Amino acid sequence: MKENKKKLLAALAAAIVIYGLYIVITGKDFNFLIVIPLINIFLIVTLIRGSGPKKVSDPVGYVKFTNGKINFGENNISVIKIKKIALEAVENECYFSLPYNQTAPGKCPIFVFPLEKLTDFKKHLLTGLGEVEIIT
Repeated sequence: MKENKKKLLAALAAAIVIYGLYIVITGKDFNFLIVIPLINIFLIVTLIRGSGPKKVSDPVGYVKFTNGKINFGENNISVIKIKKIALEAVENECYFSLPYNQTAPGKCPIFVFPLEKLTDFKKHLLTGLGEVEIIT
């Protein structure tokens, strides 16, 4: 959540700076009717760019197993409820998700990590989860 706030504030600042430069260069007066759409454009672009899954550089350090639960990000799921996990390699990244353990309707826990960490992460998952089916 903090990352989204930082991105939104950066988009807001960028819009204001660009409009300020426009005013200085053209000599025109400040106009809210121009500022509001400009800010909205920057906010929309920022939200679209930031809407993908979280990127993690160290999946083994990110995913913890404590007290019979798997913990990562805001997710805290009982290990006995996890029967299948998904690991999908795409180019140089690997997507991890729990498609059968939704946290909200239509939302499953997911994150992305570097493909070269896949082997170590699989071992870590199998150690913490035991017998699970890995969907690829």
